[in-house]
This record gives sequence, structure tokens and C-alpha cells, in this order.
Amino acid sequence: YRVEVSDKAASKTGLKIQEPVSYYFKTTGYLQVTDTQPSDEVSDVPVDSPITVSFNRPVIALESPSAAGAIPDSLVISPTVAGAGEWINTAIYRFTPSEGLAASTTYTVVVKAGLEDTTGSALVEDHVFSFRTVDPTILNWLPENNLMLGVESPITVTFSMPMDRRSTEAAFSLTEENGERVPGHFTWMQSDTVLGFKPANALTFGSTYQAEVEATAKPAN
Repeated sequence: YRVEVSDKAASKTGLKIQEPVSYYFKTTGYLQVTDTQPSDEVSDVPVDSPITVSFNRPVIALESPSAAGAIPDSLVISPTVAGAGEWINTAIYRFTPSEGLAASTTYTVVVKAGLEDTTGSALVEDHVFSFRTVDPTILNWLPENNLMLGVESPITVTFSMPMDRRSTEAAFSLTEENGERVPGHFTWMQSDTVLGFKPANALTFGSTYQAEVEATAKPAN
């Protein structure tokens, strides 16, 4: 905006100003989301990651950012996640899931329109971003592929995260060369990241077996 007072302005006694006076000013822009962590459409996000939203100007007063608490009704996470939020400064908000994010899951986060900054400027449109958390992977087998195994030795599988016992046991199989499945029992170690399988009977000397975990195995959360 431009404000101008021309040289026709005069005092009550008729004394005019010597020259025109003008100045400019610019109103504050709309509130905007400038950055998110995780970023939009990324994958393999660790399940222990917080969700952070950064704005282009202060949303809360400088006095006590942490006292402001969570954004009420303005941050919507789908699927729903339990946790707590805090302002780490006046323009950056962080939500920390209390039990972590679920693995192999696509999350959508909406910062809803209408959220105002400290000047009263509002977020005009919903800001939406999404990300997918990491899938569980197998870190190693014991024995390793194509190595010898004692006929009474157990087989262990180490996963990258705690696994759901029921679905993982159902996904595991040990088969003989003729395709017949070998019976046995399971054990779990190291906070359900290591699955052990002990055949019910001694394996046959000089035979080849195949161990497999199907993609139906699910992470614990």
C-alpha cells in the first residue's frame, strides 16, 4: 500500500506543507507450511521418527513455546497415532508418537486451513503430506545360504525390527527336497527380532533343505 499526503495539505492557519509526503507498507502474507519431516511422499521412514511441521512465521507467542501444547484440531494424522506434541520454537511444531509409528504403513498428515499465526494471518488451504514407514527385512540367516547345518541344529532368522509372532511363524517354512514340510517348534529372542526354529526330528544326513519366510510376516506394531 502507498500512503500520500500532497502539498495541498495545510494547517488551520493556512500554512501548507513544503512538499508531499508518502510512504509504503506491505501487509503480512498468509501463513504457510515451509517444511515437513518426514518429507512428502518419502518411504522407508523409521518407525521411531517424530512428525515435524515448520511454518514461515511464528504461530505462538515467544514467551513460552512449550506451554502452548499441541495444535488443537489443526493437525490430523491418519491412521490415528497416540502421542504428544510440543512447540520446539515459535514456528516449529513436533509430534512424537508414544509407541512409535506402525511399520509398512502409509500415513497422511493434514495441517488444516484456518490455523492462525501471531498476527492473525491464517493458513488458506489445507497442507497435506504423506509418507510410508519402513518394511521389515531379514538381516541374516543362520546358517547362511548354501552352508552346512548339523542335523540337530536350530535355524535362526534375524529381522530388522520386532515381529508379530503368529504371522511370522505361519510365514516360516522348512521343506525337504521332495517339498515335504519339516515340523518343529519356535523360539523368540532379543525382543522378538530373532526367530529360532528347531526341527522336531533330526534332519537327514546329506540332504538339501530350503528355509523361507513369506511376505505375509508382519511387524509387531
